Amino acid sequence: MALDELVQIPEDLCEEGKDFLGKCFAKDLSKPWTVEMLLSHPFVSDYDTVLVEDKGELF
Repeated sequence: MALDELVQIPEDLCEEGKDFLGKCFAKDLSKPWTVEMLLSHPFVSDYDTVLVEDKGELF
């Protein structure tokens, strides 16, 4: 099964969200987005970074 068959981007998601997920699941692996690039995407960059203290296993 191909990756695009596994990933379904919701049609009602905003355009920035669709673009972000498209970058996350891009088929063209010759130009992958780095974590830094993804975190600078407008869909997620408007949110504050929250540091979470390690509490061990949650489950």
